[in-house]
Order: sequence, then C-alpha cells, then structure tokens
Amino acid sequence: MERLEQEQLHHKQIAHTILSQFGGHVALKLIGGRPAMGAGGKVEGSAVDMGNEGDTIVDIKFEGKAEEIEGVRPNVVRIIYCLGSDTYRMIFFRAVENTAVVLKEYDDVYCDMLQSLFEDTTGLFLYFK
Repeated sequence: MERLEQEQLHHKQIAHTILSQFGGHVALKLIGGRPAMGAGGKVEGSAVDMGNEGDTIVDIKFEGKAEEIEGVRPNVVRIIYCLGSDTYRMIFFRAVENTAVVLKEYDDVYCDMLQSLFEDTTGLFLYFK
C-alpha cells in the first residue's frame, strides 16, 4: 500500500472513531447532520482553522435549529483531532455558500466531552434522555 493510501486510511479510521464518540448515526439523524472528513494542514485564506499537519478533521453540517451565539446560529461544527496532544478542538461556525464565520471555539476537549459541549453550545440533543 502506498504511503498516501495509508495516511488516508489512518484519517478515515480516526474520523470513524470521532463520529462514534460524537454519538454515531443516531446523533446525526437527530440533528440532521451530514459529516465530511479531511486531513489537517494550513490553507491560505481559510476562515476556519484547519489544524496542523497530521491532524484529522471532521465537519458536521447540521440542519437542526441551534441556539444563537452572539446573534448567529451555527450550522457546522468542526472537530479536529490534535495528534500532538491527543485531544480535540471544536469549532462552531456559520457557513453559507463560500463564507464562514467562527462563533465559538473549544480547545483541549476530551472524547467524553464532545457530546455535552455540542449540546450545551447548540441546544440540540444528540440522544434521547
């Protein structure tokens, strides 16, 4: 297997783990979520942090009507697995067409905090209580 294929497989496995920790398919259905996966690295002109080289990124665009943050409703959460610290970053933002506005960021997030930070920030539930 080529190195690029190995890296892609590695990022895909980490992304799958992130989605499981987030709540899996049930959580995605409850918020109308659609995930997308990528690898970290610098992107010129990006309004939303892309993490560092080697990091794994999962964007979850959601349709649920989130609570406003400073008068704006987020519609995407970016979860970045930070390889160096073995923690996550969560970035909530509003994306419309080719523009994005960052609304809230959390650093040093552990896997058991992903669901509660999402729910506390958006007011949307990821599982039935």
